Amino acid sequence: MAVKKDFVVYFYDEQRVKNYVHYKNRRLFTKKNPKKAFKMSHSQAIKLLTKHGQQFGGGFQSHTDAYVDYVVENQVPAEEV
Repeated sequence: MAVKKDFVVYFYDEQRVKNYVHYKNRRLFTKKNPKKAFKMSHSQAIKLLTKHGQQFGGGFQSHTDAYVDYVVENQVPAEEV
């Protein structure tokens, strides 16, 4: 059975805003928009969270749920979705 890579990891910044993990050119960085966030398996998400999520906290959720939360919270127009 194939491993499902549908989870995205988020960390909170100093203002308690969710920032999702992105990956580009072998570097990890965070952005507020989860649309193109780095998708990973459940075990990868847990490993990343335990390694880097100690200072401000964070979590992980499915990519679809994360994007729906982002659209609702930021009132993104339907044309941009």
